[in-house]
Amino acid sequence: MSPSLLLKPYELRRYVRPFEREMGKFLPGYRFSVGPFAEDWAEKTAQLRFRGEVVGVASMALNEGGEEGPADLLALWSVLAESALEKTVLKKALVIDPLTGLYNAGYFKSKLHKLLNSPMTGPRAHGLWEGPESPALVLAITEIGGEKRLSKKEFIRLARILKAVPDSICLARLGDRRLGLIFLAGPLEAQSRLDQARNGALAHDFSGHYFSGYALYPQDLALDSLAPFVKTKVAVESLIAKAETALNFAYGKPIPAPVIGFGQLLNGHGQLTQILPQNRVVINLGANMGAMPGQVFSVLSYAGKPKGEITVFETGEGYSLAHAPQSRSGRLAAGDRLVFSRIDWSGHPSSLGAEANQKALEIEKFEKKLLNLASTGRPLVLALARLDDHERLLAVAGEEELENRLALIRLEALNGSQDPPTLLVPFGPATMALVWSDLDHENVKAEAQKLVDKLKTKAPLSLALVPWPSPVLKPEDLMPMAQKTLIESAMAGPTRVTFFGPRTLNISGDHYFDKGELERAVEEYQKGLILDPGHLNLLNSLGVCHGQLGHHKEAIAVFDEVLGLAPENLMAHFNKGCSLNYAGLLDEAELSFLEAMKIAPENFEVLFHLGKTALRLGHLDQALPALSKAAELKGHRGEVFRHLGQARILANDDKGAMEAFKKAVKYNPDDADSLSGLGALYLQMNNDQEVALSLFSRAVELDPTNNLFRLLLGRLKFSMGDYKTAEHHLKAAVDYGCRADEVQKMLNLLRSNKEEAPTA
Repeated sequence: MSPSLLLKPYELRRYVRPFEREMGKFLPGYRFSVGPFAEDWAEKTAQLRFRGEVVGVASMALNEGGEEGPADLLALWSVLAESALEKTVLKKALVIDPLTGLYNAGYFKSKLHKLLNSPMTGPRAHGLWEGPESPALVLAITEIGGEKRLSKKEFIRLARILKAVPDSICLARLGDRRLGLIFLAGPLEAQSRLDQARNGALAHDFSGHYFSGYALYPQDLALDSLAPFVKTKVAVESLIAKAETALNFAYGKPIPAPVIGFGQLLNGHGQLTQILPQNRVVINLGANMGAMPGQVFSVLSYAGKPKGEITVFETGEGYSLAHAPQSRSGRLAAGDRLVFSRIDWSGHPSSLGAEANQKALEIEKFEKKLLNLASTGRPLVLALARLDDHERLLAVAGEEELENRLALIRLEALNGSQDPPTLLVPFGPATMALVWSDLDHENVKAEAQKLVDKLKTKAPLSLALVPWPSPVLKPEDLMPMAQKTLIESAMAGPTRVTFFGPRTLNISGDHYFDKGELERAVEEYQKGLILDPGHLNLLNSLGVCHGQLGHHKEAIAVFDEVLGLAPENLMAHFNKGCSLNYAGLLDEAELSFLEAMKIAPENFEVLFHLGKTALRLGHLDQALPALSKAAELKGHRGEVFRHLGQARILANDDKGAMEAFKKAVKYNPDDADSLSGLGALYLQMNNDQEVALSLFSRAVELDPTNNLFRLLLGRLKFSMGDYKTAEHHLKAAVDYGCRADEVQKMLNLLRSNKEEAPTA
């Protein structure tokens, strides 16, 4: 895969923010931005090229005197931006599997690590099965058995099937024949969804048997909520081991359990095998079954009666030793069943120990005091101070130096300030949390700036400030929003003091948008608009979210609001056109795309969507030039040639249409519409029945429910004298909604002459 293909236009701005900061340093007083399109305020623009291709536009506003920057510094414009893109491509390339373009195993583990640390999953107390449909994070490992290595085509086909699993979060290639999938579902629903995915896979001709093993969180690996710091890295490896264990059992029993969960294995196999002296017991689950020190099992009698808990302290290959409380050990007996409960990190070798627990307790006390203080309604400002370049510092000087610099922050904040903070506590390895109460917000900002300036040479830091009370926040939102503001501060550059505001919520909303959590993104954008109702970026982002959620009326209203504030806003015209298109208002959509084209006459997306919309309306005078021009631009998508072929057919340019369809199929061999159109042209222009038959058959294989594809194949089979096959496809065309008179005529003819009709 070419590294340049990893760059997506809508992500361009995020990629080159470091470039914007660098240009701001070199040219103070000027304004810089980079994105897919020129900014409305731009007084000078330049194309941004990356590896020979135009990937965006750099915009600049001149200083207050209307002067351009020095020529030698402006020459750095493209160099700095290209450097930022190179770093991004390298970073993205490290998480992408080069064969398939899917995520690789390293990214898969890091994603699982984040999920286990996220509020969505939490740690959950004890993690006993809360009910048959309690929400769970499902980690599934799917493998196509056999010795033959899967081809790229087979991998992509299997990936499409797994991506269709509802609520999927991450899909990655884990091996030559193995894919990993993370999704959300209840325990019973998880099995059903994976069974459906298997049925879909078996409908394709894979070179081997299909197996899946899965594990659930928290049902198979609960994290003790009483442990302040969860060993997530260990938990990730353990959860993957449990899914792999289930996969191995699926291999051993391909019938009737090709899809099996770790919990099912535990219910069928986990039991006490021996009671030992000194309150110890032996269980039949070893390391090969995902057992690990610190793992706690609930014990049930054969009849299902609870008999207490045991904690594993040593594991072997096929067994484990566990400790049972003295008060319970006499009740336990060989043959008792095991139910997994949780991980007790104090019993695990990698426990963080008392010092870390003490730090966690201090943070917990700090957060309780913060909530109590906020609930009184008193004005306060919560601040998070983070050491700049702490990652490099940790690698070069170690944890001790981080602690020393945090101590400097504490000392300066408490003793070197005229108005010291009310609360203060270390909040993580490189961050300090502070609270100023009963101070004017401007005074707090001044104190924060003094702190940053004093420590600039000894302990350079950035500060994120969140004022209270707030029209958009609750007391419990203060700390999460301070962490989001700290992200904004990091984007702004080192030694910055950043106040929570609309931009914070814009960045946070974009984060949720990138993750596909559109409802949460809408909430963030709406909060930001309460603070600044005319914020164009927030309005545009909100409109896009509404459109993707199917709320087209709301989306159109938002884009109209943007255009009322900024009539030349390209993205608002373009996004409004997309929403109108989805709402079925094609004439209005065409007008919006025409307005967008006036602003950006050589933008591929604008031309492509204008051409598609005009084609649906039958406006060839707009569709043909727009699609033709779009197809000539660098960075175009192969999909444009399919629509260009359809437009040329309507314009009676069969030769041009054939050329376009061939290019479409070259870009995407599985483009069923282009294959079908190409087959029709081969039949019409050259009477090449064999080529047409191959193309029609492939189109039907790719989309068997398309009645047009069935009609074309059935009609061709009828003309070739293969009446039995023709009847099959013609009936299917009727079943899938075809009402063409010629279909009924052919079927009536087949019925009336069935006895005499030859069969192939």
